[in-house]
Amino acid sequence: MKKTIIAVATLLVAAALLVGAGAAAQGEIIINCNADGANVTVYDANWNPVANGVVSGGHADIYVDTAKGATYATVFASGYEPQTIGVSVVAGNPTTFTANLAPVEQTIGGSFGFLQVLTNVIGADVKLLDISGNECGSGVTDNTGAVTIKIMLVGTPVKSAVVSANGYTTKQMEIGTLPGAGETIQMVVKLDSDVKPTVPTPQPATPMPIAGLLAGLGAAAVVLLKRRA
Repeated sequence: MKKTIIAVATLLVAAALLVGAGAAAQGEIIINCNADGANVTVYDANWNPVANGVVSGGHADIYVDTAKGATYATVFASGYEPQTIGVSVVAGNPTTFTANLAPVEQTIGGSFGFLQVLTNVIGADVKLLDISGNECGSGVTDNTGAVTIKIMLVGTPVKSAVVSANGYTTKQMEIGTLPGAGETIQMVVKLDSDVKPTVPTPQPATPMPIAGLLAGLGAAAVVLLKRRA
């Protein structure tokens, strides 16, 4: 009976430790925003999504696993221009950030939406091509690796995005669904480096000098002759 009690107590302590460790690994990110209903997505340094939330009452409270980390947050809502901000997460302590979205004013000539391209490269060139292969929009990624490009929803439809940067392989990706008026769609494009790892060239073994080899053979012959004598 005593052994059973000790075993149960040990399991309870272990469970408490696991719960405590899990709680300690969580950090809270608070995004203050002027657009209720805005969608917030938190990404790590490689633009992998780690958490998301929705702005309600002027803010979105998002819990993130600190082991995954948090580097960027994208905030967008219908009728507003999207925004990308840098964020961070600390275990046990909330960190607060602000995203003020600018309202979209649709033009008389036609409505438009937004394409937000998220990359792992700062200063990458992004070009939009229509179904005829003509350029119909462009931009350069900012210090978070993001760029937002306006897409006109009249005329020739946009078909793809081409992302390029010095030292990286250019990528062209199809745009499946266009945004509605005032809406935002996102596209994550990770560029691969053109720089190949340097492999050291194997050095050939240093050949034994002929003179030394002959001298060695001669010495061995003398030793053999002496033994025979």
